[in-house]
Amino acid sequence: MNFFFMTLIATVAAHAQFMNGLMFRDPKAFVATFANADPTAINKVIEMVNGMIDVGEQEKQKAIDDHAAAVQVASDLAAQLAIDQADLIYKKGEFHIATDEANAAAAISDLKEAEEAAALGVQTSARADEAEKESFLNSETARINGEKSVLEQVGDILESLKDNEVPAERRLLSVPSQAAFLATLAKQGLQVDPEAVDKVLASVAALIAEGEALRDAAQGAYDDAVVATAEAEQAYTDAVAAHVAADDVLAIRSEEKGMYQSEMDAATIVHQASLDAVAAADADRDAKLIFKESEIARVNSETKDLNDVKDLLKGLL
Repeated sequence: MNFFFMTLIATVAAHAQFMNGLMFRDPKAFVATFANADPTAINKVIEMVNGMIDVGEQEKQKAIDDHAAAVQVASDLAAQLAIDQADLIYKKGEFHIATDEANAAAAISDLKEAEEAAALGVQTSARADEAEKESFLNSETARINGEKSVLEQVGDILESLKDNEVPAERRLLSVPSQAAFLATLAKQGLQVDPEAVDKVLASVAALIAEGEALRDAAQGAYDDAVVATAEAEQAYTDAVAAHVAADDVLAIRSEEKGMYQSEMDAATIVHQASLDAVAAADADRDAKLIFKESEIARVNSETKDLNDVKDLLKGLL
């Protein structure tokens, strides 16, 4: 191989971009450059062409491998997204249930609070009614006892009039004016009709009985009020306990709701990260697909041209 062809090969190597362009634009013109080269020089050029074919195939294979890896990454991330999405849906369901239970517990707590307030009102009214009934019983007892005492004394005097007896002087000092008046009549020896006295005595007895009936009614009303107060106090105690229990349940349900809220928020963040990762992976996969197809087309075209060049070079041997 003479010096000229050695220089040509060196020039081809140094100006690879230009020579590559010439090789693909006009393979025959490129090969014609080596028309007078010896076989050794031509074989060197063929080796260079083979090297270019190998590089192209490696670049094509790398594009294919990169796309396949991107497809696998996108597939794996899509699978993980499905898991994260299912987990988020599940945790949203748990949070929804916990929210419903917390709302129900809050409604029950409000109801128990209202029932407690109502029971307190009933207790207050019952106590006031008991106090009123007790006061009335006491006043009625005092009044009826006083009236009964007078009526009994009147009855004694009427009995003595009927028997024409004179009441003792000491009794006259202790009786009210009406009874004293009757006693005075008796002292004067006033004759009375026994039958008329019996009628009056019957009226006196009726008045006494009426007073006792009023006393019994007042006592009964007071006794009923005592029972009502006891029942109202027990009902209020029960209402307070029920309200406390409802508040305890509400506290538990609220805490559970907060826990599920935190879990849902964390799952939402994980799910969003998966969405972003899948979007990025899909974009990378699609870009690598486009690049792969471009590389395959380029390398296949260049390989065909290079093989044509090789055939032409081999024709020079």
